[in-house]
Parts: sequence; structure tokens; C-alpha cells
Amino acid sequence: MVPDEKELDTTLRFNLDIVLPNTCIRIAENTTIADIPSEGYSLNLFDINLNSVIAESSNPTKKRYGFVSFQQKDSEGKYIITIEYIYSDSPASKAGLEISDKLLKVDGKLVTDMSFDEFNQALDNKDSITLVFVHANSDVENTVIMNKEIVR
Repeated sequence: MVPDEKELDTTLRFNLDIVLPNTCIRIAENTTIADIPSEGYSLNLFDINLNSVIAESSNPTKKRYGFVSFQQKDSEGKYIITIEYIYSDSPASKAGLEISDKLLKVDGKLVTDMSFDEFNQALDNKDSITLVFVHANSDVENTVIMNKEIVR
């Protein structure tokens, strides 16, 4: 149940986290409930094999890019994809991606126009992708080519 806007205490501040085995992904930090949109969020768990997080012996030969991303819509209905987690010694870490980086393009296609399913298909259907991204607090675009590798 969501309280009526008139009843919201705007002095109370919260963190909004998604907790996975061995990982906590912070979606919002030090914000009021009224400031958290009720819709427009997606979490890309495609690149994580949850079974392998829980039991390392599960599917040890599956190739991945080695990052977790979070997708949300901005006020104009455009998608924003943010890197939320990077596995050490993964293609993503070797390519220089960092937590909080914003993805701009995947294989030349703007992510602002990609649905969650289209983004996941772009990652799933190829053994190599070209990403354009910016680091947090930067406007400098970086381009990397990543090949899938076995990520443990």
C-alpha cells in the first residue's frame, strides 16, 4: 500500500536496495519515498547466473561480459542504463567499466531507445559487443569492444 501524498513525511529519508546473494545494489540513496518513481525500473540480471552466485559449481563454462546493469526511465520516457556491479577479472573490468557508469550505446544503437528485452538480446545474441559509455561525473564518451569470457 502506498500512502496518500498528503500523508508522506518528507523528512524521512531512505535507501532503496536490491539484495542478491553476495551483492547489494543501491537504486536510490538518501531520498524520500515521494521522490522514488513508482514505475520505470528494470534490473538486468541477465548477465548474472544466480545459480553460480549461490553455488559456484553451477554452469562454470557459461560465457559472460561480467557486469550487472540497472535500467530506469527518465521523466521523458527515455531509458537510462547504469552499471551497478562488475565482476573482478571480467571482460567489463578489463575494459575499464566502473560502477555508476552510464551506458550510451550498444553496437551503435542508443540505449535510450532500447527496451529491457532489446538490451538483454543485444548482450545475449553476440559473443562480442561494442559499448559506448561515460564514467560518473564525466561527459567524456568511452568506446570499448568486449568479448564474452567465462566469469566465475
